[in-house]
Amino acid sequence: MKIFLKKKDTAIVFLVLMCVQLIPIEGYGVSNVKFAAMCVSPFIWINSFKTLSKAFIWGGIYLLAVLFSVIYNSDSFRLSTVGYKTAFVIMFIMYYDLIYSNRALTLNYYIKVLRTLILAYTICLVAQQLAIIVGVHSLPIINLMYYLNRGIGSNSLALEPSHAARILTVLMLVLMRMYKAKFGSSKLKLSELYKENKWVILGFLWSMLTMGSGTAFVGLAFLSLYFIKKQTALIISLVFLVFYFSIPYIDFKPFNRAKVVFEASLTLDKETVMDADDSAASRILPMINTIIELDFTEKETWFGKGIDANIIETTNSKDQIIGDISDYGLICYIISLIFVFVCCVNRIWSLETLIIIFLLGAGIGNIAYNWGILMLFTTSKYFSSIIRINSQQIKKS
Repeated sequence: MKIFLKKKDTAIVFLVLMCVQLIPIEGYGVSNVKFAAMCVSPFIWINSFKTLSKAFIWGGIYLLAVLFSVIYNSDSFRLSTVGYKTAFVIMFIMYYDLIYSNRALTLNYYIKVLRTLILAYTICLVAQQLAIIVGVHSLPIINLMYYLNRGIGSNSLALEPSHAARILTVLMLVLMRMYKAKFGSSKLKLSELYKENKWVILGFLWSMLTMGSGTAFVGLAFLSLYFIKKQTALIISLVFLVFYFSIPYIDFKPFNRAKVVFEASLTLDKETVMDADDSAASRILPMINTIIELDFTEKETWFGKGIDANIIETTNSKDQIIGDISDYGLICYIISLIFVFVCCVNRIWSLETLIIIFLLGAGIGNIAYNWGILMLFTTSKYFSSIIRINSQQIKKS
């Protein structure tokens, strides 16, 4: 089968496809556009195959674990769900091999793509906000399908504001990582980043502050950790402390939502979290439930209860646990974490890990933007590793 796109273009098409949701074309559920593209990915992988990569090995082991769990719980088997998950994994393997084995992207081109995506999200959000201001609450051509009743908050190029917040957080983190690699400095200075990316940074901040998502402020808090040094840690901590206690006096809903949810989460009480924010509860409760309710003596814990067990046995997300543990079991979940951390994360103790745990729900699922974020991370890891290896070779010589 001939592949007509260049490897560089193929990698970017899949990356953008997973990071953007054009609702008028793709809808709200499973995107036929994304699924059709993923069905082509095995042929692209075969066409560009060079060697068995880490992604192929661990992705393959993960799919075998899923298959074992599906056979163990054969009564719940549903081809569409297993097929969709398999398509995501194979697509990721294809993308990983394009980046690592075929060297499809250069650092400067990847930086250009990151900048373009951030600006695209900003421009789309501003267009939606202008439409809302003049009273237009549905305009499909700019991905505005309905009014969220969050002031001028809107979804931009994602399905909802919280998805956009996660993607933008990762885009900015990866952009900072890439400029650090480009400049070769041990720690990127904000002034260096701003000098070359004034409008990108301003657009990013505008989007995060006005999209109407509490998740955006969690993302901003994570990104601020990048610039904390030992000398300034105390001062920044005091600033955050003052800001935290000032939130009740600031009439801004996303700030107050983030504060209430944070405080409720500390209680580890389901009802308290549910009362604080239903939307946030769907992302926080699974982690709480996993910590306090997982029974390691049960076979179902290790091998799963079958596809959709998390949905069938729960009400309003109250008893759900993280990842696919309910569906496919803890063994499968552990392998999925190894798969992610081997392929996408340089260091376990990192901002990437915080984002995976707190913004992605500590697991991988059949959600396109989750895989888009993993693709951003793995590309970042590739360039950071290449620069580090080159720099070590120069020092030795």
